[in-house]
Amino acid sequence: MENKIKTKNKKAFTLIELLIVIAIIGILASVILVSLNSARDKARQKVAYATLRSAQAALVECVTQNLGVRCQGNLDVHLSSNDCGGGNLAIPVAGTSLCGNATNNNTEDLAYDWPDISTHGYRYTGYVGSQYSLGRFVVSIIEDKNNDGFSDDSNLFCCTHAGCRIVNIAVGTLYNAVSIRANCRAAFSGIITED
Repeated sequence: MENKIKTKNKKAFTLIELLIVIAIIGILASVILVSLNSARDKARQKVAYATLRSAQAALVECVTQNLGVRCQGNLDVHLSSNDCGGGNLAIPVAGTSLCGNATNNNTEDLAYDWPDISTHGYRYTGYVGSQYSLGRFVVSIIEDKNNDGFSDDSNLFCCTHAGCRIVNIAVGTLYNAVSIRANCRAAFSGIITED
C-alpha cells in the first residue's frame, strides 16, 4: 500500500509548465542567433575592409611608380585592359595584375593582384582614376547581401590615395563613375574633387 501512495504523491511537469520552458528556450535561442549573425556580418565586413586596404596600399605604390592600374570591363568607355585612368569607371577583376605596366624589369616587388573579395560577400563596384595625373583614384566595393546587383545594400567601402573609409548610406545603382565619386566624396570631403 505504501508504494501506491508514494506514486500518487509524485508530481510531474504540467503541460503549461513545459510550454513555458520551451517558449523561454526559443526566445533565448533566437536572441543568440541574431547576435551570432551580427557578429558574423561584422567579421566579414572587417575582413573585406582589411583586404581592400591592402589593395589600396598596392594601388598607391603602382601609381607612385607611374605603372598604371589594370582593370577590365570598362563601363564608361572602351579602354584597353591595362588602362583605368581618367575619370572612367572600370571593374577590377580578382586575380588579375593590379599594376598595369608592371614587368619583371621594373617591379619585381610590385607583383600585386586584385584581391578576391567575393568570398566575404562583397563585390567591386569600380575603380575610377580620378585626377590620375595627380596620383588620385577611388576604388570601391559594396556588400551584396542578396546577390541582386546592389539594389538595396548600403555598406560601401571607398579607398583613395589618402586611405579607406566605410560609407553607410543607401546606395542604389553604382555603375557609373559620377555616382561612385559622389558617394565616396561624402567620406573624403575635400580629397576627391571634381574633374
